[in-house]
Amino acid sequence: MIFRPILVAACVAMTATGAYAEADKKDDILPLVPVSPCQTHDKDAEAKAQGLADKFRTALRSGDRAAILGMVTEMEAVMAAAPAPYYIERCENGINIYTSNMTAAILVGAMAAGDKDSKANNNLNLHGQTAYATLAFGLGWAYADRRDYDRCITVLEDGLKRDPFDELMIAEELYCMGQDRRNEETVAKADGYLNNFMLGLSDLGKAAILRRKGYALIELARWDEAEKAYKDSLKLDPKSQIAKSELEVIKAQKKRLKAS
Repeated sequence: MIFRPILVAACVAMTATGAYAEADKKDDILPLVPVSPCQTHDKDAEAKAQGLADKFRTALRSGDRAAILGMVTEMEAVMAAAPAPYYIERCENGINIYTSNMTAAILVGAMAAGDKDSKANNNLNLHGQTAYATLAFGLGWAYADRRDYDRCITVLEDGLKRDPFDELMIAEELYCMGQDRRNEETVAKADGYLNNFMLGLSDLGKAAILRRKGYALIELARWDEAEKAYKDSLKLDPKSQIAKSELEVIKAQKKRLKAS
């Protein structure tokens, strides 16, 4: 994930101008600022989870499929004992935010601070995502590889409660939904993500979501909409061979339909 800087003042301005309230009315994908009380943090369990998460990241970066699949049993055991999902906690040292997306972290942190009494400690402490969020993604990846799409969706839903801003996890969830033929749901959820300014999506993140949407629209035989989704994705990620190939498929299908 690329860390993208953003001014805190801009976040506060969005809150003050009503962007927060507007998002609260429209947004059914991300519960806004679900601040948890300070967690107990089992240091030994967190260290074990972090070690496994680091091992997964290394395998993912090197494309070591066998290594990832070999971790599944251990990842499942760690996740079975994981704490309830959270990504924001209020502690004595301020507001701790755990996510891989620093743009979203600062925005959400500013909103969380704005809702509290001025006497509260509203210092924002930005951390990377928890190991449990990483491991949820790892399991989702492995289940997708095994074509166990129901389990993929279930574990990624949990993972997105632990880091709602993770673009890889969002794309993987939509992939599994599409492969599970939940096409209408995939389109609706993709639109929800794309319209959610709080996610702080990068261009590549948006492009991946548009490709998942395009795939679902092809499955629904909504050719014009699918074509638009893939073309929009190429504006954000011009090098995507997947999008280019799918546009050729759509072009051929529309030609056949016109000839029939």
